[in-house]
Amino acid sequence: MLRKYVAGFIAMRYVRAEFVLAVSVLILAYINDRLFPDRLRYGILACIAGIVVILIMYVRDRIRTARQLEGIQDQGEYENAVVLGNAFFLENRVAAYAGGNVIEDDYSGITDAELLTGRKSNLAVRLTIRGTTYDAQAATPQQAERLAAFLKKKNPEIRLHDLKTKGPGTWKSIDLVPAERAALGG
Repeated sequence: MLRKYVAGFIAMRYVRAEFVLAVSVLILAYINDRLFPDRLRYGILACIAGIVVILIMYVRDRIRTARQLEGIQDQGEYENAVVLGNAFFLENRVAAYAGGNVIEDDYSGITDAELLTGRKSNLAVRLTIRGTTYDAQAATPQQAERLAAFLKKKNPEIRLHDLKTKGPGTWKSIDLVPAERAALGG
């Protein structure tokens, strides 16, 4: 599961640029063929070169993260992880992905947790793990509070910013409760 999620994150990072360049090639080829014969071929070649460069970057990121994933212990345990955005929570450790980097650490490595509110009422808890920030998406404010309670229980020295602790502080309590799932239409 962890490998599939990370592969999906990497693909999503490049899909927009690939799509725009591919459509640009088609549009330029059509215009070149119909209106301006042989005048736009350099634009077409530039778009194709852009596609090749992005594909090379994609393959490079896949190889780099595959090497990082080799260092993660017992990847099969992540089948039962609580997944919040780019973060995967287990009872005794957390794995996270951001910016092409995968990290696994125990909860003592988390120094800060900050509540972020985004557009369309998206919530995220920004975790600082060994100096690098990773975002854990929360579906509801209550889920963010339960995550904060769990993190505070695992690491009492963690600094919470704009985040309250609420709930039992157990690993299983992080996930959505049935009432919250029903409210979100799930």
